[in-house]
Amino acid sequence: MVVLREVPKVLAEGRMRRAYAGRRAPRQLCVVGFGLMQNMVGRFYTCRKRGPRTKFCTMHLMLEIVAGVELVTRQMWGAKPALPGAIPHVLERITIHHTGVLSNPKRSLEDKLRGLQAFSQREDKLASGKTKPAWPDIPYHFYISWDGRVGEGRELKFAGDTNTEYDPKGHLLIVVEGEFDQEKPTEAQMRSLENLLLLVAEQYGQRTKSLSAFVDLRGHMDFSTQTNCPGKALESELPRLRSWLRRSLREKGISLFATNSKLSDVCRNGR
Repeated sequence: MVVLREVPKVLAEGRMRRAYAGRRAPRQLCVVGFGLMQNMVGRFYTCRKRGPRTKFCTMHLMLEIVAGVELVTRQMWGAKPALPGAIPHVLERITIHHTGVLSNPKRSLEDKLRGLQAFSQREDKLASGKTKPAWPDIPYHFYISWDGRVGEGRELKFAGDTNTEYDPKGHLLIVVEGEFDQEKPTEAQMRSLENLLLLVAEQYGQRTKSLSAFVDLRGHMDFSTQTNCPGKALESELPRLRSWLRRSLREKGISLFATNSKLSDVCRNGR
């Protein structure tokens, strides 16, 4: 887990330190000090061992970290390659989902993501009796576990998938673990969701045609009559999150109404 108190030492050394929390951390987990202080980072690193408890990193392996959020990359959770058929798209808005099953603290985020990818990439029967086709990959771009850890899902440059009738092209899809008609999101999930929303709004929203539209957070049910996703407890939080996100961007001096007639490569490619 990334520990913020370690950042000054990282900056002083001018190098990237691997973070441990009293356990063996994933090989790829490296902290980028200056990016963490900027509240976002998207760089490429590999790590080599320097002593039993640290690794210092040079460019190659991708890691993205936002302060307060541990992002588990596809390589870290053991993702298989995406299948053919993913549809390129341009990001236009953020849409929130829930997993629709009760949160499960007994399974790790990594195990859940591997299971979700396996389910996604095969044809399968749904609880409704409907048959789901095989999708190229996990249908969401980010997955927030019950403990606030964030998993990297489908590449942002590709549209997600859905079992309902709405078209997910243009939607940046964030799924929060839980069944929020029966339970409430944890405090850790809400903190991570706020930090993640601010990150993607800064990094991608400013490059869309309308930042105001990008941060107009909606739930899955706002685009489909076939679902109650993301559940009452999370859907009820969206007005507060919309107001908080707009206020946070204004406090950073970011105009919600500046438009970009030409989308950048970052938005087109999802990086």
